[in-house]
Amino acid sequence: MYYSLSGSGNAKFKMMAITAAGNKPDTASVLSVPDRCCTASGTSCKPKPTDKEMAKISKLRLFQFTVDKIVTPAEATIPNITMTAPPNTSIGTVEIAAPIFGWLGYDVLCRSRLGNSPTSLMLALYVILIGLAYLLDQIFTGRAAFLHLGAVTATIMSFNVLFIIIPNQKIVVAELKAGKVPDAKYGQIAKLRSTHNNYLTLPVIFFMLSNHYPLSHSTDYSWLIASLVFLMGVSIRHYFNSRHARVGNPVWTWALTAGLFVIIICLSLAPLFKQSSDELVLIESGAEREISSPFEQKLADFHRFEDVRDIIEARCTVCHTEEPYFGAIRWPPKGLILDTEGQIITSAYQIITQSVLSDAMPPGNASYMEAEKRALLLDWYRHAFSAAK
Repeated sequence: MYYSLSGSGNAKFKMMAITAAGNKPDTASVLSVPDRCCTASGTSCKPKPTDKEMAKISKLRLFQFTVDKIVTPAEATIPNITMTAPPNTSIGTVEIAAPIFGWLGYDVLCRSRLGNSPTSLMLALYVILIGLAYLLDQIFTGRAAFLHLGAVTATIMSFNVLFIIIPNQKIVVAELKAGKVPDAKYGQIAKLRSTHNNYLTLPVIFFMLSNHYPLSHSTDYSWLIASLVFLMGVSIRHYFNSRHARVGNPVWTWALTAGLFVIIICLSLAPLFKQSSDELVLIESGAEREISSPFEQKLADFHRFEDVRDIIEARCTVCHTEEPYFGAIRWPPKGLILDTEGQIITSAYQIITQSVLSDAMPPGNASYMEAEKRALLLDWYRHAFSAAK
């Protein structure tokens, strides 16, 4: 038995559910049955799945998502040819290592002499977070950098509870039950980590939801915005902590938070009012970089390059042209122009990463780039990369 969740695109999950039930999947029936609760043969229908059944299906979807994201075939990765960046294997290493080493570094600092001075420790941790935000911003796009920063912060918070706060509490409770006086250090350590968790709560929520708010990360100053978000989280929490402890009513924190928010807005909107001289020259003159590398020459020699050009022309140049005519866009986003074949070739990496490896472009698939069109773009890039070796 399986249940379709949101259309024929979920054939993968239908197949998994059938297999999980111990039955041999029939590919034809999986791909052809209607999008409702059905048996594998599609001949009988049942009511909406129960909560328990939906929970099982959700676990299958989570498992498949994990497999797709982590256990990715080597041929599915696209190396960065035209930009200076670590190879994809290194990118994957950074993704896994960042939360792990983030926690280890944080834990070492807390156990050091700085742990005896909570204020100095907080300042040191803040500087490290700024450095981490900048480093991630150099490796990933702003959107991915925010998500990874949120993952590092969430890992620190979770491990604080799992490895420090709860074990220390158990030790104190056990000693009290035994009639002993608990060592005060266990409470002090737990309090220190709990305080950090308290101040990181709001920033980590923001970073994990930031994918829905592109103005926060679609700028060259995204790492600086991230550092200000941490400060906003501290200022807001300080107000509520003070009120809850009945030690004052620091309304000044709201003025500080509002000021930080105004700065973030200015940084987010900066590209609207100021562009680099290179981008302005590119937009005004339509200038393009000459094809110089063997890889770019192979892109130009691709046997279906005319089809690639037609796809870009029909789906991308409504915005990425000298005079965009889509909505209220006043100039090509990121200064990227795709009017000529040379511009398309020298911008191949950006095209592939934004419209093939992700569906970020076109935004909301507004110009309807079909799956087969994206597949052709991927074939174009892979063919050139293989031929240039």
